[in-house]
Amino acid sequence: MIYFQHADIYYRWGLLFQFISIIAAAQKNFMLKADVNVYVTQMINYIHSHIEEPVTVPDVANYVNLTRCYANTILTSSAHGRKISGISG
Repeated sequence: MIYFQHADIYYRWGLLFQFISIIAAAQKNFMLKADVNVYVTQMINYIHSHIEEPVTVPDVANYVNLTRCYANTILTSSAHGRKISGISG
C-alpha cells in the first residue's frame, strides 16, 4: 500500500470544509446569537490555523476562553447535533 505523505492534511482540510458547510447550512435556517457567532468564527479560525495537528474540544475551548462543556455545546448546536469528525473531545 502506498502512503502519501500529505494525505492526512487533505483529510483534515476535508473535515474543516465539511464543518464549515454544516455551519453555513445551519445559519440559513437558524440565526445564532451574535456572541455565539463570534465564538464559532474564532473556533473555525483556530481549527484552520492548526489543521496539521490533532484538534480537541479542550484546545478549541482554551483558545476562545470558554469551558470545554460550553464550547462543545456551541459546536454541537452549530452542527445541529451532528458529530463533527476530526475533533475529539
